[in-house]
Amino acid sequence: MYNFYYDESEHSRIINLSTITGETYYDNFLVAIVGWDSDKEVEIKQKYLAFEEKYAERKKKGELKSDTFKSNQFKYGFASFNKQNIELLDELLEIIDNSFYIYFCIASKLEFIILQLFKDYHNNFFVDMDAIKYSIVKTVLAYHPDGVIQNIYSLPEVFVESLILFFKERIELNKRNPVLKASENEALSNILMVLQDVKPPQTLNWNYHMPFVGFDYYLKSKNINDYTLTIDKEGKEGEQSKTLLAEIEVGLMNCGELNSKNHFGLRIADMLAGIVGKLMKSLFHSLHNDGNNATVTKTLLDKAWFSVNDKQLGLYKKLYHILLEINNDWYTIYAGNYSDDLISLLGLLDYMNHFESADEITKDFEMLPEYCNACICSRLQEHF
Repeated sequence: MYNFYYDESEHSRIINLSTITGETYYDNFLVAIVGWDSDKEVEIKQKYLAFEEKYAERKKKGELKSDTFKSNQFKYGFASFNKQNIELLDELLEIIDNSFYIYFCIASKLEFIILQLFKDYHNNFFVDMDAIKYSIVKTVLAYHPDGVIQNIYSLPEVFVESLILFFKERIELNKRNPVLKASENEALSNILMVLQDVKPPQTLNWNYHMPFVGFDYYLKSKNINDYTLTIDKEGKEGEQSKTLLAEIEVGLMNCGELNSKNHFGLRIADMLAGIVGKLMKSLFHSLHNDGNNATVTKTLLDKAWFSVNDKQLGLYKKLYHILLEINNDWYTIYAGNYSDDLISLLGLLDYMNHFESADEITKDFEMLPEYCNACICSRLQEHF
């Protein structure tokens, strides 16, 4: 028998113009599910409650959750962490050992919208629509053209027209740096060849099924048949949440809800989802070039990302172990077609993990942004 606990981060229940243009908006929706053999429940509970008690002064409304870490504390990843945050996160990650089962789902909210707009478009012998949809999402997120984004919601009937105009303008700007932007221009030209009228989306309300579809695959790949899955209680007492209904509709068994105050497993899931979400969000902003810039240039991570001590490097190595090594499985991380921020994070973790010490990082410090960029780009190219 296995016990699993679910929580999420960067949740937008309704996706609309005010949501996507808000200051705190981030494109990726994250789900973390943690679990273990039920025989380990008491042991893990004791460890985690002892950890929480040590940091009781950081609890908010009686709970120690991921919002104890502020987004601005991730400006340069773990290099921005002060001594207190390093110690807290280090002790948290130390609890998550090889007896844990870890599952993540990461989905682009903009991709969800694009899939609605292009739901009648399918792959054929001449056109790879998966690649087309991927490139549209990537380009809109990279350059954030206000007119295109506004038309998704206010004038969906002219969305394609505004998208075509934007892509044509982008191609002309990219010609200023043909070496750097040749592949992007090729992708945009392919998109222009196939864009036609699309129907307005049926709904822009978030669909909760994807994380549970992936988790169902994960359970089957692990041959886990006897389990419970508990989510953090939403809404009014006595009402079933949309999340719980989605679990049931996917076909998962033994599903239930609890208030996270009443179960440590939900708080562990919250911690993991929040930390990974904030790190991905910071990485996105650090790698995001201003699309209105007249100069087309390469964007690299600031060298401050690599100015880490041994403790901070250790956090990267432990997170690498949790995401990429513990109970490694094809479905450990389940993501949509567009998952560049996730791949960028995995590339960063991969790069940092190969260093044995902080002293080793300093040996070729000036070139680290270039080397890390090459590692991330290699992963992105392989995925595409």
